[in-house]
Amino acid sequence: MMNRDSLRGSRLSRLGLAGSLLAFATTGFYLAIMKWEGNNSVDEFGPWASMFASIGAVAAGSSVVRSARLRALGFAAAAGVSVALGLVGLMSIGILLLAVAALLIAAALGATEEAAHPEKAAMEVVTVGMVSFAAGIAFVILTL
Repeated sequence: MMNRDSLRGSRLSRLGLAGSLLAFATTGFYLAIMKWEGNNSVDEFGPWASMFASIGAVAAGSSVVRSARLRALGFAAAAGVSVALGLVGLMSIGILLLAVAALLIAAALGATEEAAHPEKAAMEVVTVGMVSFAAGIAFVILTL
């Protein structure tokens, strides 16, 4: 069980938590849209809702990690997938996912500055962001 003392020594990322909450809210909004449209097939919208919720879960988990480097990498991974899915869904909920990505990129930049070796951490963050963007695109291709 997590209490105040277990977070002592770590820096809680407010931007990361905001991105996480927005990702979870986007998931709820997406599910409401699917229900309103009469789409009851979990096969069609389940993978998408799961991916949106996963972005929120990774961002929330990364927000409380003590290591600045790992926090930045988690935010970069979630942001990369969020950008990929946001661009695909631009005419629907994509703008919300791009807002999530913007918050998580800002959180990753902040965590990178706190890392012991900011230059190395920045290169790792860029690499993870690009790989997770590619993974998000692969998810879209395999899901469609």
